[in-house]
Amino acid sequence: MYYQFTFFGLQPVAERLGHPGNLGRGFSLVVARILKAAVRAAELVAEWQARSRSRRELMSLDDRTLQDIGMSRGDAYMEYGKPFWRD
Repeated sequence: MYYQFTFFGLQPVAERLGHPGNLGRGFSLVVARILKAAVRAAELVAEWQARSRSRRELMSLDDRTLQDIGMSRGDAYMEYGKPFWRD
């Protein structure tokens, strides 16, 4: 282990740099944040796919079924015309 002279005396360089004891905790926090972002991205893509699929299914309904759910063909076209990322 290397030591460096500081105002407070000799201090191990490895501890000052946060290595090796703090390296594991910092690394695991970074990995946890990356995994959390990856999960959120996967959830977002799944939501977009479901939204796109439901809009396609809406267009496949006949006028009577649309009327039963309280929509007109124009409303269905408006919904279908929205980009997949819009609610």
